[in-house]
Amino acid sequence: GPTSCSLANTDGPKDDQTALAYYSAPSGNRPRYRSYIGSLRRWAAKDGKLVWTVHDEGLHLNDSEQNRIRDIRAQLRDMADFVHVHSEAAKALIVQNFGVDAARVLVVRHPSYAPLYPDAVSGDAVADLAPRRRLLCFGHLKPYKDYQGLGNALDTLAPGSFEALTIAGQMGGGVMLPEETYRRNLHLDLQLGFIPDEAVPELFANAHFLVLPYTESLTSGAAALSMGFGVPVIAPDLGGMREAVPEECLPLIYNPEDPEGLTTALRVARDMIPETYRNLAESCRAFGAAIHPDQISGSLRRFLSERGIFI
Repeated sequence: GPTSCSLANTDGPKDDQTALAYYSAPSGNRPRYRSYIGSLRRWAAKDGKLVWTVHDEGLHLNDSEQNRIRDIRAQLRDMADFVHVHSEAAKALIVQNFGVDAARVLVVRHPSYAPLYPDAVSGDAVADLAPRRRLLCFGHLKPYKDYQGLGNALDTLAPGSFEALTIAGQMGGGVMLPEETYRRNLHLDLQLGFIPDEAVPELFANAHFLVLPYTESLTSGAAALSMGFGVPVIAPDLGGMREAVPEECLPLIYNPEDPEGLTTALRVARDMIPETYRNLAESCRAFGAAIHPDQISGSLRRFLSERGIFI
């Protein structure tokens, strides 16, 4: 559910404080929302400042959840001093769909948390560039991730085009994995469940490409994470995805309206020569360094400070 935190003193809202309100999931009941909105209104009445971060559009929610998130977003839209998004594509959506004045929208990219993982390593897959590449799907398994479409694309390519596919993350409701399809095309490694922090670096170090077969996306934390590990991303051109990778990675960003889009991107990945791959991985790693949490936090702080609403 929604939570808020202060980035200044913790002994109650002050005039110079800024609240970052995170609406992570529309669970809970309506009285909780009313209480939450009420607390924000009281904060604003004391000259507290509110910055609303929009991470995703929430299209994958059910009807009841859609109504709840639409209600709270309408109120946040009216209360927030500024709206923070992670891409120009997200800004355009916020302005068009939520009716937010473009002058109130701040674009600061999503950080890559790769450097914060314990014993972070990278480059193993680059150093040992196998003739057949290894794929990774990382993150919570949800219905808006088209695992069947990935299976169909692998079927279209010759069996053995890739060495292995690792799927790592918590299994969500309503998700069916086409395991038989995967297994007839490559080695399948399923790590379904909570992935501890210490296991994450190794997953990315052993992968040549992160595959994000989304049908919906506005902001991808997984793509940002992959950049920090120097692992190129195969993903649809949805939301801010084109802004989440370096230019060298754009041949792997496919048209979601093209039935052969994912297949084509996988073929590009499969046929990429080692030198091209190494250069691409280095570009991704440099891109990830530019979105280090320290860099992004500094950018956000400067944006807010310039507008007189930060400590």
